[in-house]
Amino acid sequence: MFPIFIVLVIHIHLVVSQWETGKSFTVLTKLRSDLFKNYNGSMPVGKGEYLEATPSLEVGFIHFIDDDHGFMSVVINAELTWIDERLKWNPANYSGVREIVEKTFEFRKDNNCWMPIVKYRSYDRRYSELDLLEFSDARTLISYKGEIKTALQTMVTTKCQFSFGEYPNDYQNCSIMLIPNQNADEFRFVSPNGYCNPKFENLEHRAVRVHDLHLMGVESNIFYTFANTYFTAEEVTGFEYMAKTEFRFNLMFKRVNKLLNVKLSIPSILISMFLIIAGLFPNGYSIFGYAYCFFVEVMHGLYVSKILPNDIRGIPYHGALALCFLIETVFLFCWKVFSVYARNQKLFAQLPNVFADNRVFVLKFVFYVDRVVCVALCLQFLSVIYKTR
Repeated sequence: MFPIFIVLVIHIHLVVSQWETGKSFTVLTKLRSDLFKNYNGSMPVGKGEYLEATPSLEVGFIHFIDDDHGFMSVVINAELTWIDERLKWNPANYSGVREIVEKTFEFRKDNNCWMPIVKYRSYDRRYSELDLLEFSDARTLISYKGEIKTALQTMVTTKCQFSFGEYPNDYQNCSIMLIPNQNADEFRFVSPNGYCNPKFENLEHRAVRVHDLHLMGVESNIFYTFANTYFTAEEVTGFEYMAKTEFRFNLMFKRVNKLLNVKLSIPSILISMFLIIAGLFPNGYSIFGYAYCFFVEVMHGLYVSKILPNDIRGIPYHGALALCFLIETVFLFCWKVFSVYARNQKLFAQLPNVFADNRVFVLKFVFYVDRVVCVALCLQFLSVIYKTR
């Protein structure tokens, strides 16, 4: 008989009592009343000082990218953090409450609390205000240290700089610029430790018409701007009242450049086909055919050299193929000159002492090599089509 163990599992649901709920509500109500009792809604800095705010950004999803006109519409989750000394409290006096969460609308309107006005620069260089009150479910968090964090989600349209990177990928650099409404002597963006959050999830099924784009990273930089000119913190010293801080997030995307691959593949296929046609002519026309192929290869090589990276050690397939075509055509041109002169007997007439005893062997060798070259060029043509597909 095997012992039988009966296990009784008792699920106990801990429910907060009405007394505890009421006490917590009373504590939060008293805390809010004490915090905002003498709050006047002014900027949380003294005279001659400036307020520092830390922005951060998360990319929600891309709504649209227009490569032709160079702009992108993207949904962002922006967060601003600053310190207000007037909103500090001792958690021991309020049953250990260390932070409270307010609706952003109530925080600004009902409590008459100050919040920064932030604008972003769109792709047409216009400035649009980010409305912190646009979403009714937005929240603002206040900690006992006086730290305030407010978040918003909105869609912005910004300029994108399209550039070609290492083959076979191209890159999309899109910048989102946040600018405060106050000058640098009153309000400044700061970025401790270069903080930024490059979160970007589920791009494949959330993006529209850009399913092949992948976010490589997010860079953040702070500039001081005045009259569309950028300055460093040292350069703007003494002129803070005339400048504003600009926080720029640069989103770096990568995707496979399918169009460029086609542009490089088609000339390679045509060149390999021209080499076959030139090799089929046994007379002098084939010499002109190889000369034409060499001219086309030089033009194609110049085009490839402008696009592909300069590192010869990591030369991609199209670059190696263009180089091989040039070398191959030179050898084929030299061989065809020898073949034509051997076939029409001019070679033996000009060099009678060299080929006096080997004329038949040379002719057989020329016929054999010509056939091998034609077969090799046909195989090369098929190989190029397979490799560049």
